[in-house]
Amino acid sequence: MGAAIGLLAGGLLTEHLSWRWTLYVNLALAALTIAGTLLVVRPGPRTRGQRVDVTGTILASAGLFAVVFGFSRAQIDGWSAAPTWATLTATAVLLATFGWRQTRAAHRLLPLRILTDRNRAASLLGLLLVNVGIFAVFLFLTYYLQQTLHYTPVQTGLAFLPIIGGTFAGSALALSVLPRFARPKITVPAGMFLAAGNLLWLTVLGAGSSYPAIILPALTLVGIGSGLIFPAATNLATARVDTADSGIAGALVNTTQQIGGSIGIALLSTLSASAATNYLASHGQPTATVIQNATLHGYSVAYAIAAGIFTAGAALTAILYRPGTPKELASGNQAVAI
Repeated sequence: MGAAIGLLAGGLLTEHLSWRWTLYVNLALAALTIAGTLLVVRPGPRTRGQRVDVTGTILASAGLFAVVFGFSRAQIDGWSAAPTWATLTATAVLLATFGWRQTRAAHRLLPLRILTDRNRAASLLGLLLVNVGIFAVFLFLTYYLQQTLHYTPVQTGLAFLPIIGGTFAGSALALSVLPRFARPKITVPAGMFLAAGNLLWLTVLGAGSSYPAIILPALTLVGIGSGLIFPAATNLATARVDTADSGIAGALVNTTQQIGGSIGIALLSTLSASAATNYLASHGQPTATVIQNATLHGYSVAYAIAAGIFTAGAALTAILYRPGTPKELASGNQAVAI
């Protein structure tokens, strides 16, 4: 519901006020959230001696910033440039140091025992890759609809609603029907393969492609695929954790999705821009038609890479998830075979 409202509200704000209002409006939403929290949420008992892992927080935040910044710099300076490699090397060092810190700190930001559960690790990896890939749909289709098909911002928001409807349908299917006979080891990879196939479908988009014939069914099916993924992955990512770790597990799910989206935007934007630049360099005089084709080629490359990311996620989750129904996996009573 939030995504649907956000798409429409974003279109209305952009078209009738300014794109900056899509940022300003979050100040009002944050104020409402803070006020509601202060009024409604009651503090629980404090754990004696509990401290915030400030060093771990700084290391993790700096490492995640560095990976997004490094991919963004690659779009400007190129993959072989010193700033790109320096930033990505810093990413590896910072995140490795964070991991080492979590084995030594007295009050750990991310207790590594959270990640030792195989199903939880598979779910978090799947959610990360899904959000890396799904932003290719939102980002590049927005460009395509507005710059190539000349949709208004409101029309663009409406055009994306089928992916939300598909997600509702896929989630309902995953929650009420499939658990009776299908395991997460099947449904999550199946959802990823469905999304990957339809992202490949989007690579055929041209200057005059039809929304009803290509974009509408692709968005709907990508949404259904996502709906098959999220319920099972989220459930297993937070299942079977100690009460003391439940907040950490929930935060890890949310953080994983945010990181995936940030990396997806930075990485796929960079690869799309590089593909468009190479296309221009190999097609002589940059006429209006050549520039348009280069742009569309960049979008197609991004869709293809996103499809590859979904496919990799399907393979990894199929391997990592243990056999068993969602109820068995959540309770720890796992079946011996599929």
